[in-house]
Amino acid sequence: MQGDAGRSFRLVTLGFLADGGDDYPFPQGEDANRVDLNQDEEAERTGEATFAEDGSEQDALAEFLAANFSEENPFSEEDVAPELDMRIQNLDSREDTVLEGFVEEISIETTTLDDGTTVESIDLTDLTGQATINYTISREADFDNEVYFYEVENTNGTVDGIAVGEDGYMEAALNNIISPVFSTSDDNTETLSAEFDAGSVVVPLIIADGTLAEALSGEAEIYFPYLGANSDAGNFDHIKLLDNSTFGFEDLPNGGDEDFNDIQITINSITQQLIV
Repeated sequence: MQGDAGRSFRLVTLGFLADGGDDYPFPQGEDANRVDLNQDEEAERTGEATFAEDGSEQDALAEFLAANFSEENPFSEEDVAPELDMRIQNLDSREDTVLEGFVEEISIETTTLDDGTTVESIDLTDLTGQATINYTISREADFDNEVYFYEVENTNGTVDGIAVGEDGYMEAALNNIISPVFSTSDDNTETLSAEFDAGSVVVPLIIADGTLAEALSGEAEIYFPYLGANSDAGNFDHIKLLDNSTFGFEDLPNGGDEDFNDIQITINSITQQLIV
């Protein structure tokens, strides 16, 4: 304790507790130096609220609300029915959750490997369960491209113990896709959301003018963020970070026009759903 350990204090509490309610050991009797604020029920009631006797807890709360939230100074939000209330969850009125989750400040990270590859990745290891990715996608390409994100063990790109360039890497990467397809029509821009499996580092790949099924059967070209995994000359990086949150993709072998707008995906936010 700071200061004089022998000094006394005064406090305010409920009459219920002051009378020993819930077995709290409050001093009793004449030596308790107790002052009751409640007046006789028949006494005149003053102030804005007169439904309870002066000095009671009901009166104190009512006077506070009247002084701070009167008709001239009301609440900032209108009260609504339980099914519309986004402040508290009534499970009898809403089956979903008003706890929409928190927005995780996750940026796209870039790592330059020894072979010169610049790898763009998103680290979701601090999240669990499902993460919602809110994104904007645009396309300026004739190819019907598909973009996916897949899980890697580290930024070097190892998947299920298979390193980039080793036999079976393509199949391992495609079998570790953790996102739905990202695609849109030519000359189109739209804002959407997608559910990701959280808890890992993820990197993108682009399937050029084909589907995931065609990629698995070898009928469509796949470009990874790792030069050693691609089937073209191996010296062109088809995926580029255009700003802090936008992936740009080139869908032609060796880069085509190299403007990285065949597909562009901007990550607007990543939301972790709270489990209640």
